[in-house]
Amino acid sequence: MATGPHVSAGVSLQRAWRRRLASVGPGVLFALSGIGARDLILNSMAGSADGYSLLWVLVVAVAARFIILDATARYVLVTGETVLTGCGRLGRWAVMSWVGFWMLRQHMGAIGRAVMFGVAANFIFPLPTPHSGAIWGMVFLTAGFALLYWGRYKWVEEASRPLAAVMVACLLAAVIASKPGLKDFLTGVLHPVLPSEGGRYQSGIILMAVISTAMGSFGNLRYSAFVHEKGWRTLGHLRSQRKDLLVGALGGLSMLAMVQIAAAGVLKPRGIRVSRVEDLVPIFGQILGDSGHIFFGLTLLCVVFGAHVGSGAGFGIMVSDVYHRFIRPSRRLTEDGTTPGEMPAYRWLMLYSFFSPLYVFFTDWTPVGILVATGVISVVMLPIMTMIIMRLTSDRKIMGQYANGWLTNVVMVLAILGALYLSWEGALEIIGDIRKG
Repeated sequence: MATGPHVSAGVSLQRAWRRRLASVGPGVLFALSGIGARDLILNSMAGSADGYSLLWVLVVAVAARFIILDATARYVLVTGETVLTGCGRLGRWAVMSWVGFWMLRQHMGAIGRAVMFGVAANFIFPLPTPHSGAIWGMVFLTAGFALLYWGRYKWVEEASRPLAAVMVACLLAAVIASKPGLKDFLTGVLHPVLPSEGGRYQSGIILMAVISTAMGSFGNLRYSAFVHEKGWRTLGHLRSQRKDLLVGALGGLSMLAMVQIAAAGVLKPRGIRVSRVEDLVPIFGQILGDSGHIFFGLTLLCVVFGAHVGSGAGFGIMVSDVYHRFIRPSRRLTEDGTTPGEMPAYRWLMLYSFFSPLYVFFTDWTPVGILVATGVISVVMLPIMTMIIMRLTSDRKIMGQYANGWLTNVVMVLAILGALYLSWEGALEIIGDIRKG
């Protein structure tokens, strides 16, 4: 067996990389949970309709989200409690209202992912039965349930890293195949313009949906829950947390941007407007020709599975925290240091996430419509969540010297005003479509 300084140096380097990978978790998992089939489809819709012109929206929205998420994590590090627990300071109504909304939000997301599992798997290996989509949907829902139910946060975090790596590699290949123009790309990032009219989904709806995928809403609390579950609950973890968040934010921005770039380079020149999942196949067909649908299926499957386990873990941790802290208080959580993800309610919530969407297999609902509706709801709820976060993280009695600075509060106020404006414009377009119909 070889020994010596070179071997020792190699072992030390390997251990250092392992430590770095182990220190990256909540940010990558959060990015994975926030980039699912909805984001793939909605950003493809933006790229196919408006080319590179909405890339600036991603940059602005992700930068704003970084500031908001950093505030939520800072709250955890200062107080040792989750932001959702902090909502209890505003009154029991605030926490219970959040739980009611999130139960609905998780249900709608699970419906969309159940359908998308079947769609993705059918691209790879369609079964000789008209129920192929439902069968594959059940298979992957069950796999996700097993990971969440028995593995809890630790296993989900471990799974998030290879899933994120596969997603980045697949999307990067699609971008290279689309042969983007550098000038058009820079114009899209640096020259803000509003989207054009036309298509099945109007400009305001698409803009709202793109912003919701990049900026989130109530789902932003997932990051603080992941930080808390990771064990980062003191200011000694501040440096690690910010590095982790930066990695997650850059990764999320890169993946969303690559989707728009690939769609702009492949779909827009061919006049293909995205209204169904199958419209995305040409993006990957540029790489593998007739086998592109298989490549696309693998990519979509990774995207959907990553979002499913990430959002499921966040949902379970947060609602378990509320249940064992406010509804049926437990000393294990409040005094013994047990995390919400280790409490009994977490597993009951995983059963809810698994069983509640199963009826969708008996409907003819299409995934694009479900995902657009979910995106619109998210941006409508964004002002409420941002106001709650700003209220908690600006309070010097709670945060002391780590209370929000003026820049953080300005960004939050602008996010609130922007979301309110987009919600109003989107509502007017929906009303107009209903009257025309």
